[in-house]
Formats: sequence, C-alpha cells, structure tokens
Amino acid sequence: LSYKRLKDDFKRTIGLPLDQQIDVVGEIDVKFIEIDEQQAFDEAFARSISLDNAHNSIVVQEHNIAVQQSADKINASLSLSYGLNENDQFGEFWSSNFYNQGGDYSYENWSNNLFKDFNRSNSVSISINIPVWDSGRRKIRLQTSDLQLEQSKRNITIQEEQLQIQIQNSLDAVRNARDRITLNATSIKTAELEYEINYQKFTLGEISSDQLTNSNNRLTTANQNVLSAQIDYLTTLASLYNQTFWDFENNCPLNETVGKIIGR
Repeated sequence: LSYKRLKDDFKRTIGLPLDQQIDVVGEIDVKFIEIDEQQAFDEAFARSISLDNAHNSIVVQEHNIAVQQSADKINASLSLSYGLNENDQFGEFWSSNFYNQGGDYSYENWSNNLFKDFNRSNSVSISINIPVWDSGRRKIRLQTSDLQLEQSKRNITIQEEQLQIQIQNSLDAVRNARDRITLNATSIKTAELEYEINYQKFTLGEISSDQLTNSNNRLTTANQNVLSAQIDYLTTLASLYNQTFWDFENNCPLNETVGKIIGR
C-alpha cells in the first residue's frame, strides 16, 4: 500500500490521472571495458615512479662503489707541452709609449715588438697517486657499500613482487565486480517479473499486502545489489588506472586523458 501511495503522489506531482498505470523499472546501464591483463602488468612496471626511483638509486650506488674501488688503485698521469713563450716585448712597448710623451703608437712599431724575441718552452710532467695504508677502513667501507647495494636490489625485487600482486588483485576485483553486475542484472529481471505477477494477484485479492511488500523488497534489493556492484566496478577500475597510469578505455597514458578533461 505504501508503494501505491508513493506512485499516486508521483502522479499528482507530474499531473497524471490517478487511474493512469505506471510502474518503476530499475535499469542500470554499465559500459564494460576490455582490459588486456598482460598490458596492465607491462604498463604498471614501466610507469611505476617508485620502481623508477629505486633503479636510479641502484645506478648511483654502483657509481659510488666504482669511485671507492678506484681509490685503491695507483693512478698516474702524464702531461706534455711544447710551445713558444713571448718575452713580454708587447707589455714593455705599451708601457713605455703610454707614459712617455711623443711615443710611437704606429701599428708597424706595435707589430714589430709583438713578434720579437720569442723563446721556445718544452715541459714534461708526471704525477702518481698512491693510496695510503688506512688499516682496512677503506675496505670495510667498500664492503658496506656492496651490502647496501645488494639490499637495494633485494628491495627492488620485493617491490616488483608487491606491485605484481597489487595489479593481479585489482584485475580480479574488476572481474568479480563485472560478474556481479551481470548476475544481479538477471536477478533484477526475475524480481521485476515476480513483482508484476504479485501485483496482479494483489489487485485480484489473491495475496496480502505483506506478500506484495516482500516482492517489492526483493526487487529493491536486486537493484541495490546491481548499484553496489557497479560502484565496486568503477572503484576497482579507477584503482587499476591509478596503479598502471594507463587509460584502458581510450588506450592511452592516463595523463593524456586527464589533460583532455581539464583542457590542457
């Protein structure tokens, strides 16, 4: 009876005659998105910021270890030079003519002094760097760095395993929510048919109002179950997008889709 009163109130609101037959049908349209599971894993590993930072940290650690190892080696450098050194006639020319009145500032006089009396200069130098004995402290530091590097590599392996589990869980959650939507959509059709039959029986006085109410409650529950499954589907799909940084609907990086939405 409460359902009938609600329908009568709705009819009055929209201006329909009270004897006009109307009914409420729960219809939820869900657009399923096909997801390539292997692509989901590939995109997640390729675009993971935490994994990228971890790999960059490994590169830095390996470089630091190489620098420490080179400190234990004897290094030598050899430099050779061969050239001509001017005997400062250029400076003497300018200073003498600048401070003495009547000096000769002609280009001919300047050029003659500039290339006058050059001396040859040859040199060879060798430098050798020999590590100083440090009671094994350098070796201990190097061993510590090696252990830290191995620990960092193990951490990357753990992160990769955790990411793989997260992606698999998200894929399973999306698939389960999709199956629930399909299953509950069938339940809605069954509940709708049951309610229509019971409503006719109620108008004929074959069933009580409680029985009609129970039938209506089952229809409401079926609609709520579909709505809940749809919310779960969209939520888990959004989580998968966030973990993979990939828009599977438009088959493009997620930042491109976001850029289009905000007008960039």
